[in-house]
Amino acid sequence: MTAQIINPDSNEQRLKSDDITTKKEQSHTDIIIVGNGPVGIQLVKELRRNQYQGSIRVFGDEPGTPYDRVRLSSYLFGSVTPDELENVLEESQVFENRRTRIELIDPVKKLVTDDQGNEYSYDKLVLATGSRAHVPNLKGVSQKGVYCFRSKTDAEWLLARKTRSTNTVVVGAGLLGMEAAAAMNRHGNKVTLVQHSTHILNHQLDEQAAALVEKHNQRKGIHILCSTRVLEIGGRDKVEYVSLSNGTQVPCDTLILATGIRPNIELALEAGLPVGNGIKIDDALETKDPDVYAIGECAEHNSKVYGLVGPGMEQASILAARLTGKTPEYKGSLQASRLKVTDFDVFSAGVINDELLERGSKSMTFSSEGIYRRIFLQNYKVVGFVSVGPYKESHRVQEILNRQGSIYPWQLRRFQKTGLLWPESETDSPAAWPETMVICNCRNVTAGRINSFCESQNDSLINVVDIQKETGAGTVCGSCKPLLQQFESTPNQQKTDSGLSHLKSFLAIGSLTAFALAIVYLAMPELNAVTSASSLQISDLWSKSIPRQITGFTVLGLTAIAMVLTFRKRIEKFKFLTFGFWRGLHIALFIIAIFLISVHTGLNMGQGLNRLLISNFLLLMATGAVLGTLSALAKSGKIKFLSQRRNWNWIHLVVAWPLPVLLAFHILSVYYF
Repeated sequence: MTAQIINPDSNEQRLKSDDITTKKEQSHTDIIIVGNGPVGIQLVKELRRNQYQGSIRVFGDEPGTPYDRVRLSSYLFGSVTPDELENVLEESQVFENRRTRIELIDPVKKLVTDDQGNEYSYDKLVLATGSRAHVPNLKGVSQKGVYCFRSKTDAEWLLARKTRSTNTVVVGAGLLGMEAAAAMNRHGNKVTLVQHSTHILNHQLDEQAAALVEKHNQRKGIHILCSTRVLEIGGRDKVEYVSLSNGTQVPCDTLILATGIRPNIELALEAGLPVGNGIKIDDALETKDPDVYAIGECAEHNSKVYGLVGPGMEQASILAARLTGKTPEYKGSLQASRLKVTDFDVFSAGVINDELLERGSKSMTFSSEGIYRRIFLQNYKVVGFVSVGPYKESHRVQEILNRQGSIYPWQLRRFQKTGLLWPESETDSPAAWPETMVICNCRNVTAGRINSFCESQNDSLINVVDIQKETGAGTVCGSCKPLLQQFESTPNQQKTDSGLSHLKSFLAIGSLTAFALAIVYLAMPELNAVTSASSLQISDLWSKSIPRQITGFTVLGLTAIAMVLTFRKRIEKFKFLTFGFWRGLHIALFIIAIFLISVHTGLNMGQGLNRLLISNFLLLMATGAVLGTLSALAKSGKIKFLSQRRNWNWIHLVVAWPLPVLLAFHILSVYYF
């Protein structure tokens, strides 16, 4: 079924329209998406991934085929071809209206009108109209040679000038300005970067981190001027220089404005939808009208407009789930960014603001030759992180920021000494990382999303290209490609995956077995002594001293080994076998231990201290069983079990701490008293 097209001047069209309306009541909801940028296209892909069967119509007003705006810097830099820049939908039952601007929305009649006067009905409308470049009101801004850097057309104009231009001035040293400067510098231009703030990337970096990035860029020939602004763009018909507030004039024949963005809110405003800096939405991504949604750079959630594509991708994923019957809510996004098209790693996430320190927060830094890292903390919870230079833990830091996790004192001591929060020995594959960990920051693609795709391929071989095509990960700056390679499957890897699958099965079955045994222990009556003519009786195992000592000390040894195994990931030099193997062994030892305890006690709970000890052990078994089951479900791509697993992990640890103390008192009471 196609979206309804209405022409009031045609009776024939009206008859067809009525027929379509009749069918519409028996079909899936029609969705119109205004905007075919990265977020709009991502919404279509997520809808199909969520098995949405209805028809979708997408409108875009830019010339040419849809393209990936996120990769414009790479396109200008020369690391992405025009074909690679394209972002064309290959979905069936998706109707694209390219080079078509929507001029009017009528929320009452649920109609949109395009620039040719055609009307289209919808059941659900999604505004993904994005944003446009902010052009400051400067004298001479309309001269030839002055460009914004926001669209493919802008990038193509700049590419056409790369050989003719000799002096380029970039105004604005945010992410886009830095990337534009790097690209023009690569083409042989003499580049001057003008920034009104005290340092470059002032929303992403503190002054020390920015100083390192400035030094690196100046070595490459990019001249950086901070704490100054452009007063005038001089020239006759075409730009020849810029006059700055510090009294200097900088000659140039190309001027690039990277001075921020303005959300495209006009459609919503004219339709009577509430707007602020962006189109106001709630946690359901709805506007005031429950059938109209907004996502991406045009949307304002809790008074915040995100100028990055990652939050838009997250919104697209949540909205697709909601439009297919699920009920996730959007609670805001972590602002995380990486500098693209440079050979210098720059990572920033969370709140980077020295004002935090005045409100009781604290920060800690690590610096070495060409490396700088700073962590911002509130009550041992990570709220912000800055890294300049190679840093392999950045994905893990982003994950802990996403879930507002805590950092422990021993991790901070390690950070002060080495600049790392986790032991270097932790070499688990990204495929085994928490499902919410972001693998591709540019596209906001998580480990869970990639694992879900890999598992859906059954026994098929999977390579990086497959993952990139399906998820978009690694298609922008490419910094996550080494991680994507670890998701690849080869014939040997398939055997490993099969082994991992068996391990997950054992984890689930073993956990459920442990839980069942704990219940059986509580439910079974106490075993009585068995009378027999034989000199050896079964009841001797729990009634005679020597057999009881043998089973008791065996249980003690197994329990001690099982508890030591829980520290496997915290012992830096302990690298033998995988964490998954030791987790499975941990469960197996406790299963054996509960059998021996049953023999040791004859299923008698005892009194006083002994009852407390047995109760603690059984509770430890039960919580461990729940944790193991949740771990198996989470590792199988069930992301919803991840937070529950984390909660039960804490419960299990809390229950475990009394056990050594109770065991010590039990032994002391038996042998001393």
